[in-house]
Amino acid sequence: MKKFVCLLAVVILCVSACSVAFADSTTLVEKMSLQDLNGFLSEEGFRPEIKNNGNCEFKLKGLIVQMFLYDDGTSVQFHCGWSNTNVTMEDVNKWNMEWRLAKAYLDVDGDPHLELDMDLDGGITVQRLRNFMQNCSFFLDKFVSRMN
Repeated sequence: MKKFVCLLAVVILCVSACSVAFADSTTLVEKMSLQDLNGFLSEEGFRPEIKNNGNCEFKLKGLIVQMFLYDDGTSVQFHCGWSNTNVTMEDVNKWNMEWRLAKAYLDVDGDPHLELDMDLDGGITVQRLRNFMQNCSFFLDKFVSRMN
C-alpha cells in the first residue's frame, strides 16, 4: 500500500508539473485556452482580465488592448482600437504599405484599429510568444506616434 501511495504521489507531481503551460522558454505551444493565455500574460508581468466576450484585456503602454484566440486556440490575435481620432484611410493605407507584420484598418465608424496575428499551428516556443508580445508593443508605439 505504501508503494502505491508513493507511486501515486510521484504520478500526481509529474502530471501537475506537465500541466504548467509555460514551464520554460523551450516549451512548445500548439494550442492555448483562454486560461493559458491569461496565465502567460500574467507571468509576463501584465494584469490581464478574462472578459465575457472571450478575450483577455490588459493595459500595454497605458492603453487598453485585447488578445483573442481563434481557430480553436491555435492562433492568437493582438488588438487595439481607438475612437475620436483624425486618422484617415490614407493614413491607414500608408501604414499597411510600410509595415508587414501589423495591419491597421478603419471600422464602420471610421475608428482605427491595429492588429497582429500569431499562428501556433505546428508549435512555437514560449520565447517566440514573448517575442510576439514585444512586437505588439513595438508596433503599438509606432502606430500611436503615427496617429499623433
